[in-house]
Amino acid sequence: MPSLGREKSEMINIFRNLLTAFLFIGIILEYSLIAQENTTSLFPQQMPKFEQISTHQGLSQNSVTRILKDSRGFMWFCTPNGLNRYDGKSFKVYKHSPDDPNSLSNNNV
Repeated sequence: MPSLGREKSEMINIFRNLLTAFLFIGIILEYSLIAQENTTSLFPQQMPKFEQISTHQGLSQNSVTRILKDSRGFMWFCTPNGLNRYDGKSFKVYKHSPDDPNSLSNNNV
């Protein structure tokens, strides 16, 4: 009969260990789901939006040598045919004008 008590004790220990393991796994899963929800809601992932811009939209030339964004949000495109300011809708092109001393010194920017 003493072996029956020992088997019962071992079964109880196995049950406790399994219960502890399941509780531990449950807690980890719960915290990982909470962390995932908080990360998703606090920092939503936004995919970058790319548009193809060409001379059809008003760019002075399709060959662009530099692209800059200023503090007001304008995008500036340097080309061999002038400096292009883009506001998200349309272009304003700045070029050399021999009659205007305040114009660009050269169209190749």
